[in-house]
Parts: sequence; structure tokens; C-alpha cells
Amino acid sequence: MTSGPSLAFPSSSPQALQTVIARIESGGNPRALRFEPRVYAENVAPATSARIADVHGCDYETGRIIAATSWGLFQIMGFNLWSGPHAYDSSVFAFCVDVAEQRAFFQTFLSDHGQDFTLAELLGDEHKLLAFATFYNGDGPLYASAMRRAAGALGYAA
Repeated sequence: MTSGPSLAFPSSSPQALQTVIARIESGGNPRALRFEPRVYAENVAPATSARIADVHGCDYETGRIIAATSWGLFQIMGFNLWSGPHAYDSSVFAFCVDVAEQRAFFQTFLSDHGQDFTLAELLGDEHKLLAFATFYNGDGPLYASAMRRAAGALGYAA
């Protein structure tokens, strides 16, 4: 549901969820990045790091850094961005300047993981909201609370 005509997108549109997640993750900055030292230390997805190095023309360690960094509006981890059935096939530089590509990749990423809900669906079902929040950020209750706050600040209500 939307609360008032000032909302840019109805809560049943993919853009409403995108707006909420972008507000939480990057403050709406499509060029945002956040290095995750824990992910780097765990050497998550070595094959993906190698693929990233190949795509970027860099060494493996730089590929690991890119894999262990979250990128763009939705702070998608590099190891998610360059792996899976719809892996990104260009550089992080191209990704960070292409907002339409970031939005499309976010939707595809959610769909690939069975998480392509609308904001209205999530706000209307606490179990879905917690499951989504856990999937997307790991800390379900804390992230679900952040989603409710961001949605409220944007004029969306359950």
C-alpha cells in the first residue's frame, strides 16, 4: 500500500522495494562501495575471484578484493555479481555508472534466489519480511526493522 500521492512508485512495483533497499544500503548512491574484510579473510568463492580477475584484467588478489566488496545502490557483493546463472560480464566501473543495469541486476538476483517480492508483499507478511531480510543481509530482525523504518520514511506503510 502507498500512503499518499507523494510516492514515486506504488508499493506493489519493483521500484518501491528497490528504493527502500537503496536507501538502507547506499543512501541512494549508485557508486557506493564497501569492502568486507571478513569476506576477504574467508576467501569466499575462489573461482569467482578468478573470473573477476579475468573480466577486469587484474591479478587474483585484486579479484578477491572486488569479490569481497559490495557495490552500487543495493550493495551487491562482488562474489554475487560475477557468479551464478546471470553473472555480470563487464567491469565494476561499468556497473557503478549504469543505474538501469544495477536495478535490472538486483531484480534478476532476487528472482534467481526466489526472493522477487514486492514491498507490499513484504510489509504485509512478517514471515516473508524476516526471510527476505535474512537472505539479503543476514541479520533478519535487524534488517527487517531497517526496512520498515526506511519504508515508513518514504511514505510506505504496512
